[in-house]
Amino acid sequence: MADTEQKMSRVQLTAMVVGGMVGAGIFSLPRTFANATGPVGAAIAWLVAGIGMYTLARVFQALAERKPKLDAGVFVYAKEGFGDYP
Repeated sequence: MADTEQKMSRVQLTAMVVGGMVGAGIFSLPRTFANATGPVGAAIAWLVAGIGMYTLARVFQALAERKPKLDAGVFVYAKEGFGDYP
């Protein structure tokens, strides 16, 4: 069996992000925000959440570019950066 490096395409990565957002309950959030804060508060909450998601995506992009050999997820990046902690 040959050892070939497999990479995910941009479409696959986008699908993972969208799937994660849907899985986290994205469809119930607008109702919750609107009930608690009204429409303006809900729009502000969506803006803050969108900026946070974009920032997180950029962080993982930078990590993937700096450490392309690490491919086992968040745990491996933390272990590489901080070492072994109990």
